Amino acid sequence: MRARRRPGPSPIEDHEDQLVAENPDGPGHRGGSGAEPVGRAGSLRRGIAGDAGRQAGAAFVAFAGIGAFLAVFGYVAFGYLDAVRDGGGVWLMRGGVAFSGLLLAAVLANALRLLAGRLKFGRGFLHFGRFPFLLGERADLRLAPPRHARRLRRLQVTLRCVEERIEDVKQGAERHISVARWQLWADSRTVPATELAAGGLSLSYELPPDPALGTDLSATPPRYWELSADADASGVEYAATFLVPVYASPLSTARP
Repeated sequence: MRARRRPGPSPIEDHEDQLVAENPDGPGHRGGSGAEPVGRAGSLRRGIAGDAGRQAGAAFVAFAGIGAFLAVFGYVAFGYLDAVRDGGGVWLMRGGVAFSGLLLAAVLANALRLLAGRLKFGRGFLHFGRFPFLLGERADLRLAPPRHARRLRRLQVTLRCVEERIEDVKQGAERHISVARWQLWADSRTVPATELAAGGLSLSYELPPDPALGTDLSATPPRYWELSADADASGVEYAATFLVPVYASPLSTARP
């Protein structure tokens, strides 16, 4: 089953960079890049920050790159070529440029949507009960409330295992290489958003025991786990994705 793909680069590109030891916006933060005890003495708040800002930045970069590429073809089709002099193929090229312009507008609209969500709800943070989680055991998570959490309505959260596969798609005489996200396992729940606004949403999942579902970013194809949270809201909808460190137990992968 294919998982829904969010715009932007693959989450595996900066998996390690996103893991942090404490909530940068939470109580007890004293600045700096190192982990510091917060809450109870000697305890650390482990978790991962959301990637909404990175997705928005990647979408704007994609818009700029596609726009620059399209500008060259637009100049050739509308400014250099002449339909009478160069034949009817000019109109076909102009039609292709015009259609690509509509796609470019969709890319810009998505980038603006991501940016609006980042500005409205903040970066977001997912707390881990332990690090890492092991297959066959329980994963305890807590989703920190975003800004304006009280304006959210029904909230859907999904923990899934995703495998990215390279697919060779043939369309007529052309062949395209694309990366598809396949969902290997998932647990989806719908909860009242008031639970999130009341101080954070606690989640507990019984992970499958299959060691073949463990995170492996160096494999071909790569495999990882993520938690997605989506909620209806007035204006900009809330959508956040967090990578979750789920690995196979060393005992299950050890050779006899």
